[in-house]
Amino acid sequence: MYQQGLIPGLGGPFDTVTEFFKVWAAKVEFGMSNEQLRAVSGLYAAEIILLVTFFIKSINKLAGRLSVRDYGLFLFCYGDFGYNNVIIDNKYYVLGVID
Repeated sequence: MYQQGLIPGLGGPFDTVTEFFKVWAAKVEFGMSNEQLRAVSGLYAAEIILLVTFFIKSINKLAGRLSVRDYGLFLFCYGDFGYNNVIIDNKYYVLGVID
């Protein structure tokens, strides 16, 4: 069993999935400013900016329903789980996941 500790920029560890998503939604920042999005999105800029904002607000609103299991033990789902993305020790204990 592994325990997630402090997540840089978010905090933790979190007792519930709801708590994690609420903190994430409060602290997340999209990688581009609205001005940058306008510059690269052309005709669709207004819609894309609205959707980015809506997505973050939706995560906050739906935080309590995003997982079927709100309290630990939490399952780990990772779509790029290759040998080159896992750090193990000499006894094959997972020390970290990269990516």
